[in-house]
Amino acid sequence: MTPLVLTGTVVTFDDEPATSRIVWLFSLVLGLRGDWVMAHRLPDFARTRAQLGAVRGPKVLRFDAAGLGRWDTMLPSFLVRILRLAEEAGFDVDLAGLPDGAVRLVRLA
Repeated sequence: MTPLVLTGTVVTFDDEPATSRIVWLFSLVLGLRGDWVMAHRLPDFARTRAQLGAVRGPKVLRFDAAGLGRWDTMLPSFLVRILRLAEEAGFDVDLAGLPDGAVRLVRLA
C-alpha cells in the first residue's frame, strides 16, 4: 500500500522568502496505490495535513486510483478523514477518480 502520492512544485514567494510552499497549477492529486485492506495500517495524517495546509493557489483535491488494488472498509474510512482535512484546509474535492463503491460509502458517512 502506497497511500499518498502528492505531486506539486515547491516554490518560495517574495512575501515569505524563508518559507517554501507547494503549488499545483490546477489541482492537487492524491494517488492511491496497492491494497487498502484492514490488514494494513492507515497512513499518518500529520504529514498530509501539513501538505494540504501548505498549498497556495487553486485548492482542488482530486484522486488517482489507477494503481489501486483490493480494498475494503479501510479505504472509505481513510477517504472520510482526508475529506475532513481537505475541508479544514479550504479545498474543493473531486471524487471522480475513485471507485464508485468507495464514493457511495463515503457519501453515506
